[in-house]
Amino acid sequence: MSEPRYFFIRRPIFGAVISIVITLLGLFAIHLLPVTRYPQITPPAVRIQTNYPGASSEDAAQAVAAPIEEQLAGLQGMLYYGSSNSSDGSTTINVTFDVARNQDLAAVDVQNAEKLAEPQLPDAVRTSTQPHAPLPPPIGTRITSTSGCSSKISSA
Repeated sequence: MSEPRYFFIRRPIFGAVISIVITLLGLFAIHLLPVTRYPQITPPAVRIQTNYPGASSEDAAQAVAAPIEEQLAGLQGMLYYGSSNSSDGSTTINVTFDVARNQDLAAVDVQNAEKLAEPQLPDAVRTSTQPHAPLPPPIGTRITSTSGCSSKISSA
């Protein structure tokens, strides 16, 4: 019974006190860790939402998504993009960037690419570009413009 593994079995209060002390030291130390040491693990992403009233999903893909995707092809730090079209004429393009890329600069680059594609888009199309985390979209606000086209604005 003199083996080291029985030391804490014979002294349970001593073992409990050591466990509490280690836990308290850990809780104290976690508050001393700087937040900047935590790595950025969520890649920055930007969402473009468009609405083309009266268009089918195929029309929206050809007339809206294709010109915008052509302009997105050469963006700095872009990893990938994906688009989805619905039967009501709305198109959503999600552009995901490298983790090292600044979210705000990525949003500006996507807006610039979108502006370059605007002359190729039909007149009835309205677009909205918002930075977001690549998670399911949060609840947004619906805004209607004077031409009857609407854009959904979402925030991270």
